[in-house]
Amino acid sequence: MIRADHGAAWRWCSAGAIVYDALANPALLAEAASDAELIYAGKRAGRHAFSQDEINDLLVQKAREHALVVRLKGRSVCLRAGR
Repeated sequence: MIRADHGAAWRWCSAGAIVYDALANPALLAEAASDAELIYAGKRAGRHAFSQDEINDLLVQKAREHALVVRLKGRSVCLRAGR
């Protein structure tokens, strides 16, 4: 299990959607809520799942659908509140 403070762990377990890239730690993804929507949006040389504009649009769309959206980018996490 990934160690985090209580607030971070609560937010992670409450996320309705997690948008992640190729550098995301699989162990961290495994700790997500069982009903969380996991969306791969990684970019590798010459192989992009989405353009940056599409990722931005996706984050906005998911924020409208879920109370909390997480963007897991490598080792960085950004929490976005929806609605």
